[in-house]
Amino acid sequence: MQKKLKSQLLQKISKYVNAFKLKKAKHLSDSSVIQSPLMTSEEVAEYLRISKATVYSKRCRGEFPEGCAVKIFGKRMFLREKIEQLVEDSIEPSFGHS
Repeated sequence: MQKKLKSQLLQKISKYVNAFKLKKAKHLSDSSVIQSPLMTSEEVAEYLRISKATVYSKRCRGEFPEGCAVKIFGKRMFLREKIEQLVEDSIEPSFGHS
């Protein structure tokens, strides 16, 4: 009985893991998805590869471009264009070039 229960549990876990992998793969490979001009704090953190807490602290310290964050319906959002511009403006010149 215990062996059968363990087998059923492993099958369910495997099913959910595979479903998650498929969903994640579809999300990453679907180039037809239209990107919103707004980003959540989580999306900014993922895009910049920093923690969500770092996003909040940098916003509070004014380290994001002016006009980058907006509050819509009580939710703080970031303008994708401004975040992408921040990255472009942060690109360092190649070493060895003056």
